[in-house]
Amino acid sequence: MTLPTPVLVTGAQGFLGRALVRSLQARGAEVRGIDDLSAPGARDSPRFPSLIVGNVEEVGTLPQLTSGVQAVVHLAARDVPPEAPVEGYRSNVLGTLSLLRAATAAGVPRIVLASDASVYGNAGAPPFSEQRVLGPVGLRGAAYAARELLGRTYAERGPSQVVALRLFHVYGRGRRGSHHPGILTRFGEEIAAGRPPQVPGTGELARDFLHVDDAVDAFERALERRVGRWTVVNVGTGVPVTIRDAAELACEALGRPDLEPVSVDPSRDPTVSSFADVRSARTVLGLEAKVSLAEGLARRDWFLP
Repeated sequence: MTLPTPVLVTGAQGFLGRALVRSLQARGAEVRGIDDLSAPGARDSPRFPSLIVGNVEEVGTLPQLTSGVQAVVHLAARDVPPEAPVEGYRSNVLGTLSLLRAATAAGVPRIVLASDASVYGNAGAPPFSEQRVLGPVGLRGAAYAARELLGRTYAERGPSQVVALRLFHVYGRGRRGSHHPGILTRFGEEIAAGRPPQVPGTGELARDFLHVDDAVDAFERALERRVGRWTVVNVGTGVPVTIRDAAELACEALGRPDLEPVSVDPSRDPTVSSFADVRSARTVLGLEAKVSLAEGLARRDWFLP
């Protein structure tokens, strides 16, 4: 299939944004971008000529950015810390609203929204399917659920088709320089410093670890494939891996199998397992994750900036 072009990518200097922009450009797509450079390391990363520095909630820039584009990928997001939720919600929710308004007013045919597995929260036992009633328990999950509701509202109004991709635990080069670096990054930093990785509780909770290359593949397929007016798809491997097993694989990948993961207070981490039902990804996007966790960790670039 053929990529639509031009494509506007928000959050283009972020962890996932940089990887997606590189891939889109390598495939010949014209890419426009916007990023506020708030993510760690974003200012130091190479920029492409059509990148605009700004916030998606600044509606004055959006008509110019969305005019004439054939697709939008909305990755821009901030963490929503409990002590300062307003700024995060302004970016994640108001920014999404502003973008949807501008894109639909410009008649953009396809909008792909990055969502997150945190929308499931305590929605029962995994694997989570897209039909599961959402149960976010934190501000992060609530913000992504709000993004999805806005996306569905604008999809039903037309003229744009809107796809929301619920990403599970994405890792890979550059994740360290993001607002939400993730548990694998923490393991890598601990191992590189010669310390055993700290796993929450017994480490028996499971995660669905998705390599950034597979996440990029999902976004490109969401741009290319025929979809309905409003479509939600999980993006994961469908393979649950316990946190303790992930820590042990990280030790092996970094040449420190002698380091034994240690248990710590689990209070700072989620208390439920989380992994995807990927049947819709296969049928709607033709997507099958290609990079196993062992293979992805063996690349040894996943804890680097």
